[in-house]
Amino acid sequence: MKHRLSILLLLVSYVTLACGQIVFPSPNQVEMKKGKLTLRKNISMYTADTTAFYISLLRSEVLRDTSVKWQSKASAAHICWMNDPSLPPEGYKISINPKQMTITASGERGFIYAVQTLRQWVSGPAGKLTFACADITDSPRMQWRCFLLDSGRQYQRISTIKKYIDMASLLKMNYFHWHLTEGLGWRIEIKRYPHLAQVGGSVGKAEEQHGFYTQEEIREVINYASQRNITIVPEIDMPGHAEAALSAHPELGCFGLPVEVPQQGFTQNIFCAGKDEVLTFLKNVLDEVCELFPSPYIHLGGDEAPKGNWNKCEDCQKRIAALNLKDGHDLQLWFSAQMANHLKQKGRKAIFWGDVVYQDGYPLPDNTVIQWWNYRGHKDLALRNA
Repeated sequence: MKHRLSILLLLVSYVTLACGQIVFPSPNQVEMKKGKLTLRKNISMYTADTTAFYISLLRSEVLRDTSVKWQSKASAAHICWMNDPSLPPEGYKISINPKQMTITASGERGFIYAVQTLRQWVSGPAGKLTFACADITDSPRMQWRCFLLDSGRQYQRISTIKKYIDMASLLKMNYFHWHLTEGLGWRIEIKRYPHLAQVGGSVGKAEEQHGFYTQEEIREVINYASQRNITIVPEIDMPGHAEAALSAHPELGCFGLPVEVPQQGFTQNIFCAGKDEVLTFLKNVLDEVCELFPSPYIHLGGDEAPKGNWNKCEDCQKRIAALNLKDGHDLQLWFSAQMANHLKQKGRKAIFWGDVVYQDGYPLPDNTVIQWWNYRGHKDLALRNA
């Protein structure tokens, strides 16, 4: 019985290899055909733009740097790139027969995703690349396909971040939520306030928690991601998870005192919402963030902001009384609205974690997006309230 089962598994494996390819995520439609396209040295290619990034990506990741000869006629090329404005912006078609491969898209984003599919479709060593014949039609089912990297708690090298971006693009993700500030580290250089990164980037105890990204490095990562059809959404957490920032600028807290940086979790030390100079400081930070990041969305955190200090702070209590707010949570909603309105003036949308809508209170502006996260703690409360 075991012998028969082994034979059956081998036959199934052979059929899978012979009749289909595994691509993740699965394309919308794949029609397998007989035969295969084999490309050797001096591959010929037809394209309207030999300098496009997707061409270089195909040559490095699919053709494995095999030499290419450019053709002026599509019919004479092994690989042919064609534009079709009727296709969705991120959609593409790949048609492979034993003589030619034709890649069709309406623009650069679709061509990038076609290359990512071909990276998983190709087999064989350089000099003898093989593609199973098929017609592939694909476009994303979800507009927002995102991954998050927490660089606040753990500093990563630029080379490591680029590897994550490569993997995300291979999986056809198009947003990168970059968590850049945290109690354990402020990772983004702010030219106007250099101590934020110089001091706040090294408050963690472990060596791998030390470091920050210069604006030049951030631009490099933004460009790298953009080439691969990924928009970076930066997160600058406020008012909570601010211990690293308060280590550099204690005056931004309620009492202006040195703070303890937690190695886990968070403390009562958050940005003071009662001082006008704190709001001005954070708006200046957001000005530089917006200059760096072209993303239409800027994430402002808003989670896990305990109100113990605000409840004792004269400035915060004066603000609550002057605005006729109910409590510290209402004050956070007011604070969040000030920041969101500042982004609105720049044509940006503000994202907050669901914590800001656990209770009703001061109204948030219409450029606000709520990100639901804490089902364990609050079930679907944030989702329903949002």
